[in-house]
Amino acid sequence: MKVMNVILSILILILALASATFSYFLFEKRDSMIKGWGKLAATIHNASTALDSHSSTKVAAQLTPAELSHEKYAELDAKLQKLVAQSRQIVAERDELADALRRIGAAVEVKDLGSEEAFRAIATYNANKNAVIRGVSDTLKRRDAVYRKLADDAAKLDVNLNTRDMVTDGSSALSPLSHALVQMRTRREFYESNLKIIGSHVNVRSSDFSEGEYRNSVQSTKSGVEKFRRDFDAKNAELDDVRRELIAVNAELKKRDVHIRGLNDLINDKNYTIKSYKSALGVPDDAEPPVPWRPGSKEVRAKTVGEVVKVNPEYGYIAINLGSGTMVKQALGEKTFEVNPQLEKGMEMVVARGSLDNEAAFISRIKMDEIGDDCSTANIPAGSNAIKVGDIVYFDKAQLK
Repeated sequence: MKVMNVILSILILILALASATFSYFLFEKRDSMIKGWGKLAATIHNASTALDSHSSTKVAAQLTPAELSHEKYAELDAKLQKLVAQSRQIVAERDELADALRRIGAAVEVKDLGSEEAFRAIATYNANKNAVIRGVSDTLKRRDAVYRKLADDAAKLDVNLNTRDMVTDGSSALSPLSHALVQMRTRREFYESNLKIIGSHVNVRSSDFSEGEYRNSVQSTKSGVEKFRRDFDAKNAELDDVRRELIAVNAELKKRDVHIRGLNDLINDKNYTIKSYKSALGVPDDAEPPVPWRPGSKEVRAKTVGEVVKVNPEYGYIAINLGSGTMVKQALGEKTFEVNPQLEKGMEMVVARGSLDNEAAFISRIKMDEIGDDCSTANIPAGSNAIKVGDIVYFDKAQLK
């Protein structure tokens, strides 16, 4: 029994020592866990503080180490959800910014633009961001160069453009240039229209004022106008000559007016003489006065009729009773006058048989060879042996016209 008590006492002592040992180790472990909890709470606070920076969130103030203490374990889940929500919000904003940056890069036509993931990934974000920045910078440089060129070109049109206004006001700042271009186009259309009209007046057949033909058309119109001016000056010179001639003609007309007045006086005298002649000839005053035939006129020759008085076949000639002294009678009113037909060598006459009043028969044609005072000769035409003495000789009226 005594032995059993000793053994139990030893066992109890061993258990007590074991319990003390385990209690010591458990206390050390608890202390380590508390220190680790504090470090975790501080890390969460620092992370939340970093996320709050420049993001307008205020989550870190609710996630202090004191608020995350193990003593407030019951509130830990609710508080940690705030960190999760903040992280998701920051990530969403990051994604939107990355997507917006990528769209900007696409808008400015950045070459080899990265994917959406490349813009969101931390490892590739910076390179893609720099590419977009360079693209935007190049675009702005090109824009500024275009604005400067616009301003320079506008200055040539006497239009003042401010590049700063173009950046801030856009199309409004370009309104003066647009207005100037519209006016220029209107003037050009007006000029072209009138140049075409001018060209048509100076015989320029076609006027094409397109870019390729503009100079040629203007030059053609200019040449046409210059020619027109030369012709105009020449016509003016001719007109001056005509004016001088007109002055001379007017002077001559004045002289002729004087002469006409003299002729009128002479006509009056002649009219008086004619009236006297009409009275002497027994021609009524209201009748036209007869016109005396002129010697050798077609009228007197048309009335000239002779006869063949001799035919000499041996020597081949005939003789007719007409000569240089032949006279033809003309009735003038109650009087009769004689007119010489003035026969000439070489004249052609018709030989006929019968009377002109009874449609005499045609025999032949002859040409006067020798003209005597009261008798003339003509050769007998070859092959004509029908001419006889007594045949009549006269002039063909068709040849006297």
